[in-house]
Amino acid sequence: MTEIEKQSIERACEQLQYAYARFIDFRDYEGFTGLFTPDGVLDTGLELKGREAIFSSCQKRSSGLRSRHVITNSFIDVPGKDLARGICYLSLYRLSLIH
Repeated sequence: MTEIEKQSIERACEQLQYAYARFIDFRDYEGFTGLFTPDGVLDTGLELKGREAIFSSCQKRSSGLRSRHVITNSFIDVPGKDLARGICYLSLYRLSLIH
């Protein structure tokens, strides 16, 4: 793997982290769900398996809830063309609007 290929994979993984935050913050649940494989798992304390379960859970979020996910300190390790591991820090700001 060349350095350019490695950097390209790292960049794609960073963009995935940012897309996760942006889609959920702007209530684009179809875009958010599309980040997962059909059998993907979202575990936020409650494990959701598959796109349908993830999408259904997103739709249950209060319409008065506003959030901003701030992603920092992204680190991506790329040991091979078919494997990447990443970690980042997430600061979450939430506001509940009363209707």
